[in-house]
Amino acid sequence: MSNTSKGRDTQGGSKDWMQTIINSDMSLSLDNDIGEGRIKWLSPLAADDYQEYRLNQSPISELLYIDKNTFSKWWPSPRQPQWDAIGTTDRDAIILVEAKAHLNETKNRSMAKAHSYELIKNALKKTHSSMSANTAFNEEVWMKKYYQTANRLLFWDNMQLKYKTILVFLNFIKVPTPRFQTSKEEWNNHTKKIFEALLGYGVSALPNGIKVIDFEISPFYK
Repeated sequence: MSNTSKGRDTQGGSKDWMQTIINSDMSLSLDNDIGEGRIKWLSPLAADDYQEYRLNQSPISELLYIDKNTFSKWWPSPRQPQWDAIGTTDRDAIILVEAKAHLNETKNRSMAKAHSYELIKNALKKTHSSMSANTAFNEEVWMKKYYQTANRLLFWDNMQLKYKTILVFLNFIKVPTPRFQTSKEEWNNHTKKIFEALLGYGVSALPNGIKVIDFEISPFYK
């Protein structure tokens, strides 16, 4: 993903397609795939210069009725994950989306330093303990290999205790941009490997409220 949080992206990757989907009739297909009813998407909206948000940012926290003090109990930094898309449903569920267009986007490490690194590691350890299948916490995997996926799991695990929260890992397939083309089989195998490394089990055993969705782009561009 781009390091910038707003502005139209036209590179043909996950940021570009996330913006395209949310701001077109393609969003109806995404709503159907997520399966939580009609979603009111709050970001990234064209009318808001495609701004992406953290959950402790205004106006997102106000629109979702989130108490900002909630985060200090389990996230040790004012800087939070920036979500590729955020929405809400008529069932009062919060939808958080992490989107990817190719496998390399899933590999990343924490850039926190010293004291912050240890605080975040301890927070992730608690999520591991809460969600794992009795496997040992692997710092290399959680902090240095699949850190982004790991901290998204941490946010879901804690958010869902107070708010109905749906975490969506959205994998784009059959995109028209050659350098971002990843097959459904490749995504399935890779995603299985990620969750087995983090939690000790595959996608089919993920808790209710976490969804892995393969979204085909090509049907919209025949």
